[in-house]
Amino acid sequence: MSIFKEISTPIKEIGNILDNLFTSKEEVLSKEILMMRLQQYLNEKQIEVNKIEAAHSSLFVSGWRPFIGWICGLGLLYEFLLKPILGTFDINIISINIEALHSLIVALLGMGALRNFEKIKRK
Repeated sequence: MSIFKEISTPIKEIGNILDNLFTSKEEVLSKEILMMRLQQYLNEKQIEVNKIEAAHSSLFVSGWRPFIGWICGLGLLYEFLLKPILGTFDINIISINIEALHSLIVALLGMGALRNFEKIKRK
């Protein structure tokens, strides 16, 4: 999989150079408008998914994102705000594993994006 990533970057760059050489301003503007419309459409669909999940009667469906979000938020609050403030008063408190918290936040965001992609594709 990494070989495809290594190959795709130069190919994209070459394509971008060729596009810039042979693309008119009208084509660029129409592509930009199309991309903005696509992004707006995806944002609207995400809002619909969020409303459906939030209205679900099961706490396991409507409550997992807020729960994990609050845990991650409290961890960040502790590590980056409370701990430095308390450290100025010579209060020695333990540090949390910020790498694990960071991995959890990235995984949470990634799984949320993956689930939204699946819902858009209706799987």
